[in-house]
Amino acid sequence: LLLVLMPLAIHAQDYKYIDFSQTSEDFTRVVTKEQIITNNGFDYGLRFCYSKFEYSEMYYVVLMCTAPYQWEIHTGDKATFTMADGSQVILNAYMDSTCQKPEDEYIIAAAYKIPTLQVTNMLNAILSLTFERHMNGKAQQLTIPVNHDMASHLMLAYLELLAITGK
Repeated sequence: LLLVLMPLAIHAQDYKYIDFSQTSEDFTRVVTKEQIITNNGFDYGLRFCYSKFEYSEMYYVVLMCTAPYQWEIHTGDKATFTMADGSQVILNAYMDSTCQKPEDEYIIAAAYKIPTLQVTNMLNAILSLTFERHMNGKAQQLTIPVNHDMASHLMLAYLELLAITGK
């Protein structure tokens, strides 16, 4: 299986899907470049990440959006990734979203943990992402379709992340 996947990882590396960062000795690197998905006039950034600490490691997905108004994602809120094979991967937000307004729009970011047993389930083309957001005390579900090119970019980025981190 690794012999089959390595050429894909090398191809992803050629396109520089991965950004590396190391902020201290006990926080270790590997963050993918953000891929932008546009839906209904909004841009959503999707980023696969890996963090390694002294005694643990974690895979997670970061969802970012710019919006003219403020909204939130709460700890435990679910995000459902519908995959090309018809399966769904459901992830939970592991902390409340952050929201900043540096200029004329809000920048909202939320992180969803990928449980260790689901790491390989995400290795598929993502067709859509459905998540819940909260605005003015009301919950609203949003579904963002992912076009073929973006699904390919996301899958290659995730494949390279897994290859680099040894999964």
